[in-house]
Amino acid sequence: MTTAVRFLDDASVQIQQHVGLDLVSSKAILETLLSGGVDVGRMDRFLSQLFLLAEKSEVVLVTVLDKERIQVSSHSGDTVEFKTTLAKAKFRMICARFSRQSSLGKTTVSPYGGNIVVAPAEAISVKVESVGDTGLLPGSILSERAIQEINDRLRECKKISDPGDSIFRHGKIVSKEAYEEMCFALATSGKRLPTCVPPTLATYVSGAPSGFDVSFENSADHQRLQIKRV
Repeated sequence: MTTAVRFLDDASVQIQQHVGLDLVSSKAILETLLSGGVDVGRMDRFLSQLFLLAEKSEVVLVTVLDKERIQVSSHSGDTVEFKTTLAKAKFRMICARFSRQSSLGKTTVSPYGGNIVVAPAEAISVKVESVGDTGLLPGSILSERAIQEINDRLRECKKISDPGDSIFRHGKIVSKEAYEEMCFALATSGKRLPTCVPPTLATYVSGAPSGFDVSFENSADHQRLQIKRV
């Protein structure tokens, strides 16, 4: 299942959070995270997505097929393949990022290969108890970090309680910037301003973190990353 949460205001500001819980529906997410240039944030989200997949399917294997193709397979037998430029270089960056990311484990491993058992914060699965204004489905399962990010983004928004003479509709979620710009425009023309309330955040029930055995090979002949739930 893939859940996309969007908050659109009339200034075309969009906030989107993807949470994929199976390999096939996660293909677009993984491909997007490695498209174009990659940075630390994208690499961390890519690794987080892999841990979430391993939490569900037990084993996830990432293989670089050639300089433009990456394959991801799961224990359930699902396999997806996608194209990305500089696939080998990006994989090396991800391995290097993993080896340096202290939140993924206490042991330092070589970026060229290693094996470590970790319990990353990204893999703590939680169940949504009350969806609030997030747009999530009741009972959705996602990582604790993901739901915290969604709630953090909601905190930066306003929920319209009375649209006044604005173009906003009742209950619409808008960014603080869009709300303030609208109020300024209406005030200068003597029109009735909208009113707002803070959006309702999602609540959730925390689960226990899983342990994972992570092994990877980053040599001239093979580039593979395996995450196994233990």
